[in-house]
Amino acid sequence: MTMRKSWSLIGQCVSSSSTPCEFTVPAPLDYSAESWSAVVGFEFSHTLDRKTVKRQEVIYELMQTEFHHVQTLTVMIDVLRRGLLEEVQLEQDVIGQIFPCLDDLITLHRYFLNEMESRQQTSTHLSNRKNFIILRIGDILLQQFSGPSAGHMTAVYGDFCSKQSEALKIYKQLQQSNRKLQLFLRQQSSNSVIKRREIPEFLLLVTQRITKYPVLLERLLQHTDGGGVEHDDVMAALEGVRCVLSGVELHVEKIQRAQELDDIINRLDNKSFTRLKSGEIYSKHTFTHTPHTLIHCATLTCRTTSGRLRDVFALLLSDVLVFLQEKEQKFTFAALEQKPAVVPLRALILREIANQDRGLFLISSDAAEPEMYEIHTHHREERDRWITLLQHTTDSLPDNELKNNEELKCKNINTLQEALFSLDLQVYAVLEEKLRVCVGPLTHQHLLIQTQTHTPCGVTLLTAAQTEVVNLLVCVMSLLFGYHEFIQHAEELSKKRLKRKEPLILKVVDCVQSLTQILYSLQAAVMMQDSVYEVQKLLILEEETLQPATDGKVVDGSLCHSDSNHAQEMDRMKREKEGLEVELQQWAEQAQALREEEAGIERERMLVQQKERRIRKEREKMERKLLSQQNSTNRQHSLSIIPLDK
Repeated sequence: MTMRKSWSLIGQCVSSSSTPCEFTVPAPLDYSAESWSAVVGFEFSHTLDRKTVKRQEVIYELMQTEFHHVQTLTVMIDVLRRGLLEEVQLEQDVIGQIFPCLDDLITLHRYFLNEMESRQQTSTHLSNRKNFIILRIGDILLQQFSGPSAGHMTAVYGDFCSKQSEALKIYKQLQQSNRKLQLFLRQQSSNSVIKRREIPEFLLLVTQRITKYPVLLERLLQHTDGGGVEHDDVMAALEGVRCVLSGVELHVEKIQRAQELDDIINRLDNKSFTRLKSGEIYSKHTFTHTPHTLIHCATLTCRTTSGRLRDVFALLLSDVLVFLQEKEQKFTFAALEQKPAVVPLRALILREIANQDRGLFLISSDAAEPEMYEIHTHHREERDRWITLLQHTTDSLPDNELKNNEELKCKNINTLQEALFSLDLQVYAVLEEKLRVCVGPLTHQHLLIQTQTHTPCGVTLLTAAQTEVVNLLVCVMSLLFGYHEFIQHAEELSKKRLKRKEPLILKVVDCVQSLTQILYSLQAAVMMQDSVYEVQKLLILEEETLQPATDGKVVDGSLCHSDSNHAQEMDRMKREKEGLEVELQQWAEQAQALREEEAGIERERMLVQQKERRIRKEREKMERKLLSQQNSTNRQHSLSIIPLDK
């Protein structure tokens, strides 16, 4: 039977609940066929040898199941998740708890499917586009299941699978109490794309997908000729898939153990405590405020000093072994007749009890007075497992010297942070003093940042500096060019930008002062950001050093991906820091150039004023001279017209 699907322009299935869908944009390959032989022509498949046909059948099955997986994720996003949001009107965080990581999953698998479909399109025969043979697929598989892609797949599937139990719990609670959800599920039961599947089935399909890859790649490897690049790539991809699968299992196990430890600690009685021979006290507060990792937990039988056997619930943590006893749905530290209920793993000695398959002696030699505990398991295999886990956990503990060095590093980092903050305060004070010297004694300006701010932002200061530079440019151009039209235009611009009525020379001075204030503030911000950056870098290094040795089990792909993210983040911060320093230097150079131009303009203005005064003096001198000559001429003329006495 042929299945019909509807594909949007981005490859998502967009189906309604009542009518079947038609192909709007056909898929590159007809995945409704049962096998590769049914897709290509009968005559074409019979011209190939049996091994080649088997190999193409496996590749087609890989592509077909990947297509169906992408379709399943698309239905979960476009039908179920959208319906819970729009029709049931659940909160976004609740929907995210039911359907975690869907966007990351569909992006990852759609890319993988597109790569395989592109290879199929380039592998078709020119004479008949229906026929195709995919000769190379190992490089695509190796890219998908190794390196950063494998690390991303491990993280996404680990997150999804670890949250599945919580998702099912929330879904069942809502299914019983939310009538809108009940109505929505009844409506979707008749939807052709849902196929009468419920949300738990969809979640199970997603978690099962990653377990199908090893089987498909093993079959593909069987039908791939050895000794070639393709065989090596498929083999490496198969190893990568197994590493991803083991990484997902480790992540899920780690999350489940952490949740189990939290549940046990929450049930621990607040008043219960136990005291070691060294005087150290363990209580519920100790476990809630100190990070511990649960390695294993089980019910054991412990022999007390008087020889009686007592059932205890044993918790093997990353640094101690804890004996609890349950009473009225609560846990308390086990009463072992003057023996502490907490056994430090450091310097712990294990000894099997002679002639007993289930007994074990634990000798704690860490304290001044060694203690010996006799425990019994239910069968020999369980005892052997406890011995293996205890030995491995004890060997994974850092030695005392390393622990002291780590504590010393923490103290050094705190001391360094305080010293950097003290130096920042000194730099802040020096810059404020330089600002007062530069802007003059008539103004009272301070830096535009506060010393209490841990991460001062330089973007705002840079924007303000750019604005002041534009204002200053308008004023300077107005003074440099004496044309009447330009001066009028500049005056209008300066009034619009500066919104002040003072003369241009005063506006220039004001802009320079503001720019100086901003630049010194930016320098102080960069200094403080440098200090924060250095402390954060030291803290990151310290956290990596303090990680428990048990965390070393994380798959190599995840570690590479995490290290790559840390390296990229550090490079980004370093580039931002260098960019800020370069911009600060540029602004300082521009400010210096503007101050020099301002001084040049002032000198030219003084020269022009001196020339104007000289011209004015010359003109006054000439006017006086002309006036004197004119007066002399007038007197001579008046004497010449006086009549002589007869």
